[in-house]
Parts: sequence; structure tokens; C-alpha cells
Amino acid sequence: MVLASDQYNARLYRDFLDKHNYSSFIEQNYNRWPNALSLCTPSIILMDLNYHYHPSIDIVWRLIGDPKFRAIPTLAITDKRENLYLSDTITVIDNCDGRITKPISMSGFIQPIETILDRSRAD
Repeated sequence: MVLASDQYNARLYRDFLDKHNYSSFIEQNYNRWPNALSLCTPSIILMDLNYHYHPSIDIVWRLIGDPKFRAIPTLAITDKRENLYLSDTITVIDNCDGRITKPISMSGFIQPIETILDRSRAD
């Protein structure tokens, strides 16, 4: 599952996932994230944390705090500059299972996903 508010980023992530034969569900409305997650149980959650849209952090906190969702591996997709402005973002990233930093490349995007999924399958 990909949680991304920007339609262009969401399309890019979906294209990368499709190219590697991963099925994806994209949710672009931050307020619908919890509902979208209640409709399916994804193998991994990719969260695009956009520092321009600070309310997303509140929703991420709710997801991380819910044991049902916390059991799902989570990768944060972030911009390097987020480290400079939002201490909440840094804390959220620290609670995720990994991080993909923009700008992204195909290999830089897929490799962390495959690593986490391989680790999950081994457990």
C-alpha cells in the first residue's frame, strides 16, 4: 500500500512497483489512510511524508500506535530537507522499518522494499 498525497509521486511509485510485478493500492487522501488500511492487509506500507503537509504526521502517529498496523512493515519516503524542519518527522522516520530518500531511482526505490519483504517472509 502506498500512502502519498502528491498524484505525480503516487503515479511514479505505482509505475515502479508495477514494473517489478508488485500489486499496489494507492491512497492519496491522508484522512482516508486508516479506512483504506482497514479494507486490506498490505504486505508493506510506503508512506510519502511530505513536509509541506504537516497534518500527515498526526495520521502517521495513529497508524504507528495501532498494533494491527504496527505489525505491517513500513517504509518512509522522504525528502532530505525534512530532517531540517520537522522534529516530528524525524521521530516518525525512526519508528519506521526503513527509509527511501528523494530523489529516488528505480533501484533505490525497489531495493529497500525487497529487503523488507524478504525479511518479513523469513520471519
